[in-house]
Amino acid sequence: MLDIKPAQVVVTARILEVKKGDNHQSGLSIIANILKSKLSLNFSIGNTSDNLISLKTSDANALFSIFDTESRFNVISSPVIRVLDSETGSFVVGSDVPVLGAESYQDGVRTRSVDYRSSGVIFNIKPTITDNGVKVNVRSELSNFARTETGVNDTPTLLKRLVDSTVYVNDGSLVILGGLSEQKTDKSDQSVFGLPSWIFGKSKKFEKSDILLLMHTRLVDDNKKEVNLDHLMQKFDKDSIF
Repeated sequence: MLDIKPAQVVVTARILEVKKGDNHQSGLSIIANILKSKLSLNFSIGNTSDNLISLKTSDANALFSIFDTESRFNVISSPVIRVLDSETGSFVVGSDVPVLGAESYQDGVRTRSVDYRSSGVIFNIKPTITDNGVKVNVRSELSNFARTETGVNDTPTLLKRLVDSTVYVNDGSLVILGGLSEQKTDKSDQSVFGLPSWIFGKSKKFEKSDILLLMHTRLVDDNKKEVNLDHLMQKFDKDSIF
């Protein structure tokens, strides 16, 4: 009876932050234009409803390198996960931050529990191999804690950007998921030391960015014959006798 190993999937991903500047293009549209220019690909991206690009490639790293050299892109993380069919794989880079939890009283003494919550880059996938390809449940979270300005100010606030999606892909396909935007406001004072600030006023700088998830999926066949090291060692011992 043959020992058949379960099928496995290797997911190679890039989590990118795309600076959009003052234009109204989405991060996905920016990537589409770069691919059109450098690879002569012909496709279009909708302005609002379409948030996915799908490509067929055998070399994901070659495609990733295009964006690694672009100044508008910031590579946040590059997870690579090998996982069994229908199992969940996780990639976490960050820290567990203590936050105040439930409050209780015993004999008139107040106590508060401390909970630990994860923050950083959290990437979870669950691939399911089907006759038509691979169904991938993917959840990518970027989070950090910030000082709480309102409400309960003795515990930090979790700031989170999250992509949670299910996509169907073919073996060797690369999908690019978008749709997660953020706008940061940078307030600056234009005054000169020694002079009233109202003379110069204040300015606001808006920085717009999108978070994109690039994900390459590849099926792995581990049912090929493995190298028999015992046989090789015996052969080596015989060959080394003189």
